[in-house]
Parts: sequence; structure tokens; C-alpha cells
Amino acid sequence: MFNRGVVTMNRYAKKVLLGIVAVIVLWGLAFVFDYGIAIGNNRDPIFCSKGQIYEYDDGTVKEFKCIGYKIYVSDRKSCSKNQIRPASSEWEKIELDECK
Repeated sequence: MFNRGVVTMNRYAKKVLLGIVAVIVLWGLAFVFDYGIAIGNNRDPIFCSKGQIYEYDDGTVKEFKCIGYKIYVSDRKSCSKNQIRPASSEWEKIELDECK
């Protein structure tokens, strides 16, 4: 009788662990898919919502907000570098550091 309760707890723990792993794998696949589209093909990512658009004299930078990260797609002549950053980052800080 004691062993049966332990087995049930182990099954429950396995289901919870499997659910957590599945969520992490799906998030990772969405990240890789968006990274490949946004960085590789210079298109808008699919699993992100559109944020702000930053206007410059030589082009624009589009911000896309995702779960845990942001994608910046640059269409500028002076700095056409697409970037992926943590969700807490701000474009103005990155722009000053990376696009001089």
C-alpha cells in the first residue's frame, strides 16, 4: 500500500516534468523559427507581436515583442544589423552602442 502511493506521486511528477519540458521545447522552436525568418530572410517574425517602429533619416527599425525576447529588424543604410535582445532591453541603448 505504501509503495502504490509513491508510484502515483512519481507518475504525477513525471507528467508535470513532461509538461514543463514540452513548453520549453515549443518556446525554443518558436525562437529558432523566428530567428531564422527575421535574421536570415529579413522578414517579419511569425510568433511575435509588432511593437514600435523607430524612424531614422536613412530608414526604419521594427521592434517585435516575443515571450522573453525582442527582435529588431533594421532597414537602415548606416546600420542594417538585425538583432535579438532580452525582453528588458531598449532599442535606444542598443542603437547607441551598436550603430555608430
